[in-house]
Amino acid sequence: MERIELHTNLSVDESLMRLKNSVLTPAAALFTITSMLSGNNSDIIGKINGRKIQLKKRRYSRYNAYFAMVFYGELIEDPSGYGTRIIGKFDMATYSKILLPFFCVLGVLGWLLIMAVQINFGRASGNIVGRYLILMPIALVGYYLLQVALYRWIGKDDKDSILEHLRVTLGTTNISAPIP
Repeated sequence: MERIELHTNLSVDESLMRLKNSVLTPAAALFTITSMLSGNNSDIIGKINGRKIQLKKRRYSRYNAYFAMVFYGELIEDPSGYGTRIIGKFDMATYSKILLPFFCVLGVLGWLLIMAVQINFGRASGNIVGRYLILMPIALVGYYLLQVALYRWIGKDDKDSILEHLRVTLGTTNISAPIP
């Protein structure tokens, strides 16, 4: 998760208007013909709610969409009184942050059920399946960590595309270096 601070010389209202005109809404992104008819063929999908924004790169593959990196930001007036600051961070989509640990916990609960049955019938230590079942929780946690690393690897191109979109649309400059 990186914290990003950007600056633009535009006012907050002008920045919001330009963003609304340059990104696709999630509903319009589902149908390519809708976005073509509206004249907006952007690769960035966005939700704008007041001064809060969520931007992500458009994905055509369902698998890659689960690991899409999302920019969560807020537009505020620059303290110097000139321009707008965009303060935000890149993170996993909310459903990914919920579903990955959920399935990991579900796997551990399934492991506990299998182990209880194995112990009840006295086969947990004697049979080879019982020995390998002991390694299952470690494998599930490793799988979860691998998925998070995979999301970061797949999403690194998304970050560059979103920052480039903000630079072109709003003329932003980076205030601070990304903080890991």
